[in-house]
Amino acid sequence: RSLYTQACDGIEELDGKQGTMQALLSMAASVAGFVTPGFVAAYILLDPEDVEASKFHRELSAWALLAPLGTGLVLVGVIWNRVKPSPYEDDEDEGEVFETTG
Repeated sequence: RSLYTQACDGIEELDGKQGTMQALLSMAASVAGFVTPGFVAAYILLDPEDVEASKFHRELSAWALLAPLGTGLVLVGVIWNRVKPSPYEDDEDEGEVFETTG
């Protein structure tokens, strides 16, 4: 199970609302897919005249540095999630061994 579903299962007020919240999360991710090309075209790519006039003839503006910074931030978050213990895991069943005889 994902961290999202584990967190939602622990809150009684969210019973019956998990599907709606997950759908909204999915729609927000879809909106990002539609908005990103316009954002890149408007703020990250430079006009051909600006490229020719610049000293180094770069086609990307300084805003292009947001991509590797965002990727690095996500990578740090994923590593942090793997290193720290999850508050949603049940530790009470660890160490118990159940045997069946037949």
